[in-house]
Amino acid sequence: MAFYRRVATRDAPDVRVVVAASPDDTGIREYLKAEDLEPDALVVIERGVLPVSGTPTLLLVDSEGVVTHAWIGRLDADGEADVFNALVGF
Repeated sequence: MAFYRRVATRDAPDVRVVVAASPDDTGIREYLKAEDLEPDALVVIERGVLPVSGTPTLLLVDSEGVVTHAWIGRLDADGEADVFNALVGF
């Protein structure tokens, strides 16, 4: 969760963090609060709607709604650096 907190608290005003959860994930709000993670938005969406093949999945989406980058699974240090490098362009 430390990585996700760093993403959520980054100094990038044009970047928004949105957490998507399935309708059966009824404890997501409590989980985010317990982990001290405050996304910009939490959306409930049916499984299969987003191009997600595993969890966690990070999607970087541009202002037009196009997925420009995707990361699946737990990230190592290189993967985390890749995310932050991709965010620099936004």
